[in-house]
Amino acid sequence: MNNNNQDNKHQRNYDGIYKVCAVMAAVAIVLACFAVAKVEDVFLKIVLFGISGTLLFFSIVFIAAVAGAKKIARGNFNYFLYDKKTRQNASVEQLTFSETRKRIQKYMAMFKKGGKLFLGDLFDEKNNIPEAFQPLFCYELLYELSENSENTERVRTFLSFGKECADAFSKNLAYAGDTELSRKIQFYFAEYETGQNVLSDFCRYISELRPHLEESVVKYTKEHINEFS
Repeated sequence: MNNNNQDNKHQRNYDGIYKVCAVMAAVAIVLACFAVAKVEDVFLKIVLFGISGTLLFFSIVFIAAVAGAKKIARGNFNYFLYDKKTRQNASVEQLTFSETRKRIQKYMAMFKKGGKLFLGDLFDEKNNIPEAFQPLFCYELLYELSENSENTERVRTFLSFGKECADAFSKNLAYAGDTELSRKIQFYFAEYETGQNVLSDFCRYISELRPHLEESVVKYTKEHINEFS
C-alpha cells in the first residue's frame, strides 16, 4: 500500500471519528435541553445531566486526540510528495518529471559552493548527501549536460573530472538499476582520459539521452519513494 492510500485510509478514519463525536455532542445537548425543559424529578435530572456531561466530555477528548494525530501525521511528509496546499502527501502516481526535477534542483542547491556544484568531491562523505538522493543528482547533472550538449567546453569539463567522478556516477547509476548508462559513463570517461577523441560522440550521445533520463528519474523516485520521508 502506498503512502497516499494510507493517508486516505487515515482520513476516512478521522472523518468517521468526527461524525461519531458530532452525534455524541448532539445527543448530549438534546439530553441537557430535555432535562431542563421537561424533567421535574431532581434525581432523573441529575442522571440526564451526568450522561450529557459524559458524552460531551468524551466527544471533546476524541476530537482533540484526532486533531493531535493529524498534526503528527502531517509532520511525516515526503520530500517529493508533500503538497503545501493540502498539507498532505500526494499520490506517488501523480509524480511528474517536471515537479520532481524542481525538487531535485532545490535540494541540490544546498550543496553548491559559490553558486556551483564541484564534481570533484561532490559525492565525498564530508558533503553528507543522502544515499537515496545521489542517483538523482547524477541524473540531474546529466540532464543539464543534455540540455547544453552543443556547449563542448562544458561537456569537456565534465569528462575532465576523471576516474573518481566516473566511479561515483557509475556506482550511483548502478544503484538506480541503470546498468547500461552506468557502463556508458565509465566508457566515455575512460576513453577521454586515455586521449581518445570521444567528445563529439559523447555530445551526440548525451543529447539523445534526455527521454531516458526523464523516465529514469520518475521511475527511480517512485521505486525509492519511502527513502525520501
